[in-house]
Amino acid sequence: MNNRETFFDEILPGLMCISSSYHNRRLNQYFLRGETIAVLVDTGTSDTPSRVIEPCLRQAGVSPEQIRLVIITHADADHFGGNGLTRRLFPFCLFAAHEQDAPWIESPRKALSERYDEFSAYGMPLEPSRADQLLRAMGAATPVDLLLQGDEAIRLAEHQIWHVLHTPGHTPGHLALWNEEQKVAIVGDAALGEGVPALQGGMALAPTYRYTAAYLKTIERLEALDAEWLLTAHYPVMCGSQVRDFLRLSHEWVQRAEQAILYVLQEAIESLALAEIIVRVKPLLGKWLNPDKTGLEYPILGGLEHLEQQTLVFREDKDGKVVWRV
Repeated sequence: MNNRETFFDEILPGLMCISSSYHNRRLNQYFLRGETIAVLVDTGTSDTPSRVIEPCLRQAGVSPEQIRLVIITHADADHFGGNGLTRRLFPFCLFAAHEQDAPWIESPRKALSERYDEFSAYGMPLEPSRADQLLRAMGAATPVDLLLQGDEAIRLAEHQIWHVLHTPGHTPGHLALWNEEQKVAIVGDAALGEGVPALQGGMALAPTYRYTAAYLKTIERLEALDAEWLLTAHYPVMCGSQVRDFLRLSHEWVQRAEQAILYVLQEAIESLALAEIIVRVKPLLGKWLNPDKTGLEYPILGGLEHLEQQTLVFREDKDGKVVWRV
């Protein structure tokens, strides 16, 4: 199925990518077809299942009864928001997610408060319009049936075994899937390159990892796989040298971000709050289509915490406000 907004392509036998647009960027789900059952990886936002996923699978000759497992890579609105509708469209499916992300996946209100509005504690509250948009995208609260930890295996056919990997950094409980036989890694947002590209070119968002030390270890783990194919949530399919280049750029961007943080704090006359640091590092790290909505709060707070762990920067309380200094 191909139109201006939706693409459904077979990458390898039994492995298909469902791609559509979301907020001016690509949004991918993946479909793993076994001998008798099938697995869906991520459900998109609240309307993605009916608008994109179900029509694509129907055209591919997949019956609703074949979808028996839905794996959610992590707790973001554009990855689990379609769970409620997916459960209605594919009534025999079970939902699986990492135990650390499951509480957010099961409760949009909890995800909104603890993940998306985390930055209120640093003087950067979530705008009401953005909160409303996120709640709509996250859809109905839907239970997770299977709690994963990583190291599980999903056998769809004799030569189609997918290993579940715990790949934290973007979120605490991010998951990826690895097929050793085909040398394919489905990684969601486990690695984010230099940012999330916009459909018309340029960057829509910065790399929105949140937990820097874990993110760096995840990149190293993905590099060690020596994957031939890398399938992400927001980029075209990558293979061969593209995989290695993308993972290298993911690592290098973290280094650039932390160097920018240190430079800004060293140049500052006084301690700076998170929002002030973001304003000053922004021109050092790139250009985004919407400079006011870059997602930089995630990697910059993560970078500050990582630098704190190395005693390179220090957190203080200034009149009830969290600030940092070198």
